[in-house]
Amino acid sequence: MEKQAIGSVGNFAKDPKGRAIVPLQIQSEFRQIVTDQSRFLIQADPFLPESQSVKMVQLASGGIPLPDGAVVEGSTTFSFMVEMGSHELQSWSKIFQDTLDDLVKSRHSGENRSPGYL
Repeated sequence: MEKQAIGSVGNFAKDPKGRAIVPLQIQSEFRQIVTDQSRFLIQADPFLPESQSVKMVQLASGGIPLPDGAVVEGSTTFSFMVEMGSHELQSWSKIFQDTLDDLVKSRHSGENRSPGYL
């Protein structure tokens, strides 16, 4: 899906706190891929110099589709990379914890054996 247009971008505006507000219209055939795992990056438009575009990236596969009219906070490339790293670290942490749990269980089951048996 790299560099594929999935909708259109409205005019950039600022809210009272100075944050960018960007209305997006997503084409119906792409609605299912715009989920709570989607992140939106405002960046330089690769096709129009001196313009900006919105790039959608996925933090993870799956997720719950966003409802019509959803308001989401945009991300920077850096914040997306940090969030992605945190997400991957959680996966490794779970694998590590599961391995430790299995090791403890196998050790405890070994304590219940009669001496001389492996």
